Amino acid sequence: MKRTLRLSGTTASTQTRTIHRFSEQRRAPTALAFRVTFVCKSRSSGHSLTTWTRRFTAADSLGRLGIAANENNYYYSSSLFRHRPSIRLGQRHLLPPRSSPFRTFTMAANGTSTSTSTPLFSPGRLPPGKDKHHIVVLEGIHARMPSFDFPHTIDVYQRTPPAEVGERIKDATIVIACVVPVTPADMDRAPHLGVLAVMAVGISWVDKQDCARRGVTVTKCPAGNVDAVTEHFLGLYFAARKRVVQVHNTMTTTAEWLDKGTLTKLWPAGPPLGCRQETLGIMGYGTLGTRLHKLAHAVGFGDVLVSERKNAPAVRPGRVSFDEVLARATVVGVCLPKDHDTVDLIGEKELRTMRPDALIVNVARGGIVNEHALARALREGWIAGAATDVLETEPAGPGTSPLIPDLAKGEDEVPNLTISSHIAWFTQSTIQNYQRLLKEGIEGWVAGTLQEAADKVHKVVVVHNGRIWN
Repeated sequence: MKRTLRLSGTTASTQTRTIHRFSEQRRAPTALAFRVTFVCKSRSSGHSLTTWTRRFTAADSLGRLGIAANENNYYYSSSLFRHRPSIRLGQRHLLPPRSSPFRTFTMAANGTSTSTSTPLFSPGRLPPGKDKHHIVVLEGIHARMPSFDFPHTIDVYQRTPPAEVGERIKDATIVIACVVPVTPADMDRAPHLGVLAVMAVGISWVDKQDCARRGVTVTKCPAGNVDAVTEHFLGLYFAARKRVVQVHNTMTTTAEWLDKGTLTKLWPAGPPLGCRQETLGIMGYGTLGTRLHKLAHAVGFGDVLVSERKNAPAVRPGRVSFDEVLARATVVGVCLPKDHDTVDLIGEKELRTMRPDALIVNVARGGIVNEHALARALREGWIAGAATDVLETEPAGPGTSPLIPDLAKGEDEVPNLTISSHIAWFTQSTIQNYQRLLKEGIEGWVAGTLQEAADKVHKVVVVHNGRIWN
C-alpha cells in the first residue's frame, strides 16, 4: 500500500515558496520507507531553484526530519525542511513540542490528506495542564519590566549567578535576560521554554543554532540605545582628549594648581587637538556607526572615515581600508558587534599603526580591543589615550582586567585612560525603548502575530520558527 501526503506552505521570505512532499510506503506490517522531497520555487517565475530528496527506512527516521506521527496525524516543522545541510535536526517527538511551531496534517482513510493550517508564526503554546505563561526575569536590576497583556505569572530576580540560571528557569515558558548567559545546558532543564527575550542590543552569548533546533524564539531590543550610546561616545571622547579624570584627581589630591598656577603639564606633548582638527575613524557602520557619523559632523569634527572590514579583498565606495583608517584617524571609534571575526580585532600591531596623538574609544563590546595590548600601548605612549565603556570581564574591579590594575598590590596604574561601567546605554529613553521592544516581541510570540510586518520581525526577532533571522 502506498499513500502520498503533499505538504505545501509559504515561507516568511517574499521571494520563495516551499513545497514538501512526503511519501509513505508500507512494504511489510512492521517496515516503513519514507521519501521526503523539498522543492524551493521562485514566486515570480515558478522555476525550481533547488530540490532535496532523501529516503529513510527506519520508523524513527521521521523524528530525525522533525516529523512526528500519532495515529492518523502527522506533524512537521517546516523550518526543519530548509535546504541547509549545516542545520542540526531535533530528536523524534511523539507529539509536537508545545513550544515549537508545528503544522498538522491528517491522513484520511482513503489515503488522501486534509490539512489543518496554522500560521507559520504560530501562537505560543502553553505547557500541558497550564492556562498561563510563566515568565522568569533573571536580571531585574537593570530596568523595570513592562506590563504584559496576556495571562501570566512572573518571578523577578534582581541578579542571577550563571550557576543558578538552570534552576530558576526550569518552569518558564518565557525567560527575560540581559547579559547573564542562558546556555544550552540551562535550556535542557526548561522543557517548556518558548521565548528567550534579551533586554539588550548585544546577544553574542546566545547560541542561535541551538535555539533554532529547539524551536525557541529569541528576541532582542535593536537600536533601543543608539542615541544614548553615541552621546556617551562623545562624552568619553571629550573626557579622554581633555583628560578630565586626570585633572579632577590632581586637583582633589594635590595642591599643584595652587602651587604652580596651571595643570597644563598633564599634556606633556603639547595642547590637545580640537574638534576641527580631529579625524574620526569609525569601525563598524551599522545603526550605531551611522548615527555617530551624523553626530560627529554636528559637533564639528574635521573629517570622518568609515572603515572597511579588516582584510577585506576590496574597499567599497565610501569606505577606507582598515589599515588606512588606523594610520590616519586621530580618534578611532569602535562600534562593532562582538563575534568570532571581531574578537581581538585591535591588538598590538593595530595600536602601533595608530598615530601618537590618537585616541581609541570603545562603546561596543569588551574583547574587541585586546586589553593587554591597550594597557601596554598607554603605558609606553604609543597612543595619546583611550576611553572605554566596556571590558572583557564584567562586572569589573581592581585586578579583573589589565586596564584596572590592583594598586593595593603594587600594580602600576594605566595612564591616560577613562573607563565607565557599561552605562553608555543608561538613559530614560533607552529604558522606554527596551520596555516597548521587549513587550512587542513577547506579546507577538504569545499572540502569533509576529508575521504581521516583516520589518518588525527583522527588527525584534533573532530566531523564530527554527530560522535564524539575524
